[in-house]
Amino acid sequence: MGMRQQLWRSGLLVGLLAALAGCACPTGASSRASGLTKSADGRVWTFHATTVDDLALPAQQAWSEALSSAEAHEFRLTLAPGRYEGFALTLEDTALERELTLVVEGVDGVATLSGGAMKLGSAKVELRGVVLTQVRSEGPALQIQVSKGFVAERVALVDNTRTSKDADAPLVALRARGKGAVATATWRDSWFVGNISEGGDPLIATPLQGQAKLASLTFERVVFAGNKVNVLVEPWFTARVELRRALVAEEHLNEAVFGLQSPLVKVDLHDSTLSGHALVGLRTSIDVARGDFQKVGLHGSEAQTSERTSDDAVVADEASKLGTRPRTLDLEAAREAALGGEAPDIGALGGKAP
Repeated sequence: MGMRQQLWRSGLLVGLLAALAGCACPTGASSRASGLTKSADGRVWTFHATTVDDLALPAQQAWSEALSSAEAHEFRLTLAPGRYEGFALTLEDTALERELTLVVEGVDGVATLSGGAMKLGSAKVELRGVVLTQVRSEGPALQIQVSKGFVAERVALVDNTRTSKDADAPLVALRARGKGAVATATWRDSWFVGNISEGGDPLIATPLQGQAKLASLTFERVVFAGNKVNVLVEPWFTARVELRRALVAEEHLNEAVFGLQSPLVKVDLHDSTLSGHALVGLRTSIDVARGDFQKVGLHGSEAQTSERTSDDAVVADEASKLGTRPRTLDLEAAREAALGGEAPDIGALGGKAP
C-alpha cells in the first residue's frame, strides 16, 4: 500500500485539514509527555496526546503506522485531561483488514472534545472517559464502525446538534461492517443530555453496512435526558436492544423512546425507568403489520408515558408498571454532572437503586 493510500485510510488528511483551521491546547495539564510508546512485545501501541496539535499529524501518523505493522494488535490514544477545541478526530481502518483494537481514552481526568465530530473504525473500538460536546454537524457527531465489538464507558454526549434537515442520519451512528460480520455494542455509565436533531432524526441508529449486523445493543446505567429528536434509539439491523438500570427522562421526543423498523428486533428493559411521549413507535408497511413486532419486555421496569394506548399493545410483562405521569429530572444538574465526567448515580437521579 502506497503512502497516499495509507494517509487516506487512516484519516490523516482529514485531521490535517482540521489542524490547518487552527487549534488550541486543552485547558488541563498532564505530567505525561506526548508521543508514541510500544509494549515490550510490540503488540500494544500507545500514543499520548496533551494538545490538539498532537491529535493532528503525530497521532494520525502513529495510527497509520500501526495499521501497517504486523506486530500491532492494539492502538491506544490516551488524552490528557482538558478541553480539545474544534478538532474532528478520525481514526479509521476503512478496509477493516486487521484484527486491531482501537482504544480512545481520557486518562487522569476528563477529556472534553468540543466542536469537532468523531469517527472511529476498527475490528474493535473502545471509548472511555471522554465528553463530546458542542458539535454542530450535518452528519453524525459520533460514528462508530466495527466488525467485532464496540464498548463505551464513562462517555457523555452533551449539547450536540445535527443541523441538516434533509439528510437522513442519526446523531450517533453505530455500524457493523464486514461481510457476514456479527458485532456487539455496549454503553456503560454514560450520558446523552441536551442533544438536538434539527431534522428530527434519531439520536442513535444502527444503519445497514453491507451484510453485517449487530447481535446486541446494550445500555447499562445510562441516562437520556432533554434530547430533542424523533426517537432515542432506532435499531435497523440489530437483533436485540437492552436497557439495564437505565434512566430515560425525555419530554421533547417527537415520537417515542424506541423506533422499530424491523419485527426481528427484540427490546428488553431490566430495572429501568422511562418517561416520554411513548415507549415504542412501530413503522408498519405492506409487508410488516403491527402484530408482527415482538413485544417489549419490562422486567422490573417502569415506563411512564403520555401516550398510553399504543404502549399497552406492545408490552409483554404486565407485572411491570405503565404509568401516565412522566417523571421529571433536574436537567441542569444532569448536564453539569455529565460535563464533569461523573458516572451517573441512577438511584439518586430517580431511577432504580442498586
